[in-house]
Amino acid sequence: FRSGQSTTEEELSDPQYALKVTNCAKLERTTEMLQWVESSTTEEEDDNFGGRRTKTTYSYSTQWRAEKISSSSFNDRYGHDNPSPSTPLGTKNWTASPVTFGAFTVPANMVNRLCNAQDCTNEAFQGAASSDGWCRRGRYLETGEGNNVGDLRVSFTKVPCGETTILAVQAGNSFEPMDYQSEVTD
Repeated sequence: FRSGQSTTEEELSDPQYALKVTNCAKLERTTEMLQWVESSTTEEEDDNFGGRRTKTTYSYSTQWRAEKISSSSFNDRYGHDNPSPSTPLGTKNWTASPVTFGAFTVPANMVNRLCNAQDCTNEAFQGAASSDGWCRRGRYLETGEGNNVGDLRVSFTKVPCGETTILAVQAGNSFEPMDYQSEVTD
């Protein structure tokens, strides 16, 4: 293994929120919507005629989710309608290329494994998002009051380049994963 400095010249950006980060290996945006979620519990009980019957109880709660939950199949749809999101939900990632480690290029599959993620939502709030109906609450940008079904929230993380440790086998001017059959010699 080797420790050293990773770097990149590529600027990563999320144009939707006017966020730009420099010398970062990765940038990630997660968009969630407050939605109704249906839960159920099923139990068997006596039917008072010597048999058994199955009873299912449904309950509903609101949760922040990064995927759209269809309320059309809920057992009780009344008052539990999830609207269509006004922006796509989910996670979007940007990865810098190339990321270097001294004289070596870090392969994309290793860049994706870098894990020193840091919240950078505040940096996004400085951009256009602050004037588009979004407000900062905790580590999120949110629409609405943040407690109504259909409200959205967005968070951003970045993985800055810098002090990095790599456990891999040198392959030319890059690296490849070290497998259990590899042997390390001095």
